[in-house]
Amino acid sequence: MKTADILTHATLRGFLTEEAYHNAVFNVLFQAGETPIPARYDKAGNCEICGEAGRCPGWHTPDDLEELL
Repeated sequence: MKTADILTHATLRGFLTEEAYHNAVFNVLFQAGETPIPARYDKAGNCEICGEAGRCPGWHTPDDLEELL
């Protein structure tokens, strides 16, 4: 499954830091049976996988990478 599909069904709210949010996303993906892949960012700060900057979840699934190929 794609990260966005998994996160649509998760309840993620009220994080004080970006790190706390990224940790929660990792846990949700792992519990969904996926292998979380860390986001990679370009020099402008945009994720090379999803293209987002401030809205990138920090982790992605292998299905997200398949779209890049």
